[in-house]
Amino acid sequence: MVSCAGTAALAAALLLGMGSVLASQGDVAEGRELAFDVNKGNCLACHAVPGDPAAVTSANIGPPLVQIGPRFPDRERLRRQIHDPMQFNPQTVMPQIAALLARMD
Repeated sequence: MVSCAGTAALAAALLLGMGSVLASQGDVAEGRELAFDVNKGNCLACHAVPGDPAAVTSANIGPPLVQIGPRFPDRERLRRQIHDPMQFNPQTVMPQIAALLARMD
């Protein structure tokens, strides 16, 4: 089971095509870098990651990045959410995140 601290990193790891919900430590580290880096995924601009001391943010625009595995059980569903968030929630303010999608292709 992935800890709360690794959920944003896991989301990025899944986007990178790194397989199952149980990502390796290396995948989590790479995913965390992608999710937390302002010049890459920049997830912390809008999302909090409760329980992860490395996730320094006061953001509360988007929902907290928790329970990513159960919410997005496969890479394609998570990719579609990031590619076109309005497809699933027409009221969202989440933009398309090109940096994450470019890393997948």
